[in-house]
Order: sequence, then C-alpha cells, then structure tokens
Amino acid sequence: MRAGIASYAQDCSTGRYVSANLFPTATVTNAVVYGANIGVNGSNQTLRLDVYAPTGDAQTDRPALIVAFGGSFISGTRADVADICQDFAKRGYVAIAPDYRVGFFFPNEATTIRAVMRGAHDMKAVVRFLRKSVAESGNPYGIDPERIIVGGVSAGAISGIHAAYLDQDSEVPAVLVPEMPALGGIEGNSGSPGYSSEVFAVYSFSGAIGDTLWMVPGDAPLASIHEVGDGVVPIRRKFPGHWCANGPDRIGQS
Repeated sequence: MRAGIASYAQDCSTGRYVSANLFPTATVTNAVVYGANIGVNGSNQTLRLDVYAPTGDAQTDRPALIVAFGGSFISGTRADVADICQDFAKRGYVAIAPDYRVGFFFPNEATTIRAVMRGAHDMKAVVRFLRKSVAESGNPYGIDPERIIVGGVSAGAISGIHAAYLDQDSEVPAVLVPEMPALGGIEGNSGSPGYSSEVFAVYSFSGAIGDTLWMVPGDAPLASIHEVGDGVVPIRRKFPGHWCANGPDRIGQS
C-alpha cells in the first residue's frame, strides 16, 4: 500500500464498516445452535452463537465477523462481547458471538494445548456453520461466505488465530498427535462437517500464537492489537508450564 492511500477489503465510501453508529441499532438473534462437542468436564456440550446485524440494512452479502470472548479458557460467555458485536453491527458488519468450550483445568503445557485446540475446533465449526447456513438455509443472516473474519479477545483471539493458522498435521504439538484422530483431526468434531473452515482474515485483541512459523505465505492476513503491559497474555515471553514458543519472532501465551 502506498503512503497516504488507504486500502480496504470492501467498499467503505459510504461510511459502511468504518463509521460508528452508521446504523442506529442492531438486531440480535440469540442462542442459535451451531454444533456440539465433549466439554472440559467430559460431558456433551451444545454450542450456540448470537448474531448481531444492522437493523434495517437491505444488503445481504455482508462480511461476517466472529467475536470470541476472553477468560483464559476457564470462564467467560458469549454475552461478554455484546458491546463489541453491537459496535461492529452498527458499522454494517454481521457480528457473531459464539460459545466455545471453557472450564476449569489445572494449567500446564498439555492442558493448555488441549484448551487452545478445543477453542480452535469450535471456531472452525462456527465458520463451517455460517457457510452451511448460506448453502442450505437461504442465507438467513445475510452474509458473504467468502468474507468470514475470525478473532476475538484474549483466549477468544487465541482460538481464532489457531483456527486459521494451525491448519496442517505437521504443525500439531507432539503431545496432541496421538489424540488427534479421536478429536477429529485438524478440523475437529464440533459441527457442520463437509464445509470449508478457511477464513478471509484474522484479527486479535490481546491474542497469541504457539509458533509464528505456522503462518505461511498464502494464509489469511492478521491484524493484531496488543497492550504492551498485558499481564495475562504477555508478549514475547515464555513461561514455565504454559504452551508457548521462544525466540525473537515468537509470541508467548498463557
């Protein structure tokens, strides 16, 4: 991009996508079931999402923006990101606030890796569900299935990042390799099999990745914002007992 010239993935000349409160209100569709999987406690968990769309908008091919909540993979709910979703919807996006599997576990390298993989599998299932809704249900949310953007806050951002970039069997951490067939492989078993989980782009509010080498040419672009003083997901650090990579081009995560 040349200096002084902005470049966007969509037409923003009318203020759509960049102007706050372009639409005065958002319409919310609550508790849509998008899948299910085995939860942290070992029982089956139904996975739901809330859809935020600009009220009165006639456009039916809008970018879908997945907004996953934070909470260290231990706590949090999709309601935590309601304000963010409202903001995006009023700008003209369709914002999606999904469940993903969280719950108490004793944190160490192996359990943290499993938590990240659960989040990634659930985010992939959200993407597949959205594409399925277009193909089989008449596009009820008015989205463009080729412009699905995944991300979130803290642990939610970590889930989105790994859904996008931990996409090859060779990238799976060694501790998880024996478990992957039962977990459904890279795609997971959280719902809507047969549809693509590829995303148009990724964004992160205080997220992290296990290894930046998983990001290769041709992958979706990433926009990342991170507070330098973040004490929960510190940048460029490695902590004992947590899954993270080391070195100048790695980002630590807790």
